Amino acid sequence: TYKTFSTKVMVDENTVVFKIPERPDEAEKTDYQVIRDVNKLSDGRYMVTAYKIGEDTMTAGVIVLKQNFSNYSDSAAYYVVKNVEQELNQYDEITYAITLDGQSGEKVYSAKTASVVENPHKSGNMNDTYRAIASGDIIRCLFDETGTIITDITICYQAEEDNVISVSEIGSGNWNNSSRIIAGYIYDMDDTILSITTLGNINTAIETGNVLNDSVSEKYAVDSFKIFKLEVTDAGVNVLEGSKTDIKAFRTSGGEYSRVVAITGSATGKVLFVIE
Repeated sequence: TYKTFSTKVMVDENTVVFKIPERPDEAEKTDYQVIRDVNKLSDGRYMVTAYKIGEDTMTAGVIVLKQNFSNYSDSAAYYVVKNVEQELNQYDEITYAITLDGQSGEKVYSAKTASVVENPHKSGNMNDTYRAIASGDIIRCLFDETGTIITDITICYQAEEDNVISVSEIGSGNWNNSSRIIAGYIYDMDDTILSITTLGNINTAIETGNVLNDSVSEKYAVDSFKIFKLEVTDAGVNVLEGSKTDIKAFRTSGGEYSRVVAITGSATGKVLFVIE
């Protein structure tokens, strides 16, 4: 198996990658790493120095990776936290194992440091931090070069407090982004389509008795969503597999309506969290 860096450097299963920090004086032990399987090197943008072993080969024997330019992109995935447990890393330092679920399924990751989990921040503002992540929270992450260690967490929604932190407005112009998140309420739903709107619009419908204009909601195919149910209890939030029978729509459920957080992309539903 071959990989390439900008078509300039070719690596294969025999290439060894040495990861070293850009600023050693500010580095932690976990910033130094040896990766012996290049297939574990996640796709991204890196600054590297390559060394060939012999003049007759076109593949690099050794790669020194000095900087990872990866950051949050429009396509970065959203995850729901299912479990958080303390663990020890290879240096016997306390950190966390985090079970995440989402469109691509459930997986357990390790946090680079305890602080990553204990001080998640708002998107675009490292100084705007929140309580430690917990079950039911919806987050975005950055990962290390192997794609297995979480190096940064931005918090989007806290289910236990119903705290919306960083989401797009319903009806905003970024609906065609490859990945976005909205929070709202189910206004209408049939066997194939559901519509999501704001609480203010629901209250307007209650007060006036009128049907809402199509322009104040977003509509998606019900079956395009992978559905989770976030069950808020006194002991915390249970993340459960859901179905469309868990969804209540204002127009078809006698005035009841579900609180939801939806992950969408390119005007298509991806993941729907129903908060109970």
